[in-house]
Amino acid sequence: LEALGYLESDDEPEVDRGTADMLLSAGRYDEAEQAFRKLSEASPDDPGVVMNLSTSLARLGRDAEALAELDRVLEISPTDARAYFNRGILLERAGRPGDAAEEYRQAVRYDPNYERARAALERLTGSALVWAPRSARESEAHSLAVRAGEAARRGDLDGAGRLLDQAEELAPDFPMVYDYRANIAYLAGDRETAAAALERLLELEPDNERARANLKNLRRPADEN
Repeated sequence: LEALGYLESDDEPEVDRGTADMLLSAGRYDEAEQAFRKLSEASPDDPGVVMNLSTSLARLGRDAEALAELDRVLEISPTDARAYFNRGILLERAGRPGDAAEEYRQAVRYDPNYERARAALERLTGSALVWAPRSARESEAHSLAVRAGEAARRGDLDGAGRLLDQAEELAPDFPMVYDYRANIAYLAGDRETAAAALERLLELEPDNERARANLKNLRRPADEN
């Protein structure tokens, strides 16, 4: 049939995502790496494919290559908490606990409920806080911001705003204050204050991609008019 043209032959059989995932789950890491590399070549902008290619490489002990692939994931999806967490694991394995802690901190920044990242960060630093207070004034501002968050969840947005005013007066360079202010102002429908808070947060944390994305979304309607 093949000779008559009824069937097509291919020296490189097509790899599907399900097969690649199965190979990885089964611990067949050499085959998984080859499968995900082919998928990555076909879909270079798919962060899930690149992530699994990195995982396959890491399981093979090829950590430098795995880190390079995680860099690719973050180019495609800069707020991917799992990519930061995996970078932390590899850096910790390389004997770089300080760098690993920063990666875990980024993972928690972008996914505050990421328990494995929180546990790893606390294990290395003694705290799972993204914004660890650096002074007594920042500690007080942190407590006020937490109270503001609790007030907002109760629906007391005005009270939350007043608490954040106190926090900002105490610690005007503490990023947490502006992260909370942006969220609470947005809930209150005050897009202008939310945008200003995000702009200030980006001044303090230029690498905060979530803040950058949220600011872009806030500005989008005005840009489209």
